[in-house]
Amino acid sequence: MQGAGLKASVDAFQRSLIVDCLERHQGRWAEVARDLAVDRANLNRLAKRLGIR
Repeated sequence: MQGAGLKASVDAFQRSLIVDCLERHQGRWAEVARDLAVDRANLNRLAKRLGIR
């Protein structure tokens, strides 16, 4: 990821974190939101922006 801009690096980190958490919680978005300590609606918006959902 060296040479990538800050936004691209943050997006890649967030995408990786959410995908890993989704796998751990077997796709249960409510549990992922709870585990990441974010509101479920905000997680949904972030996932859409990152192309996960």
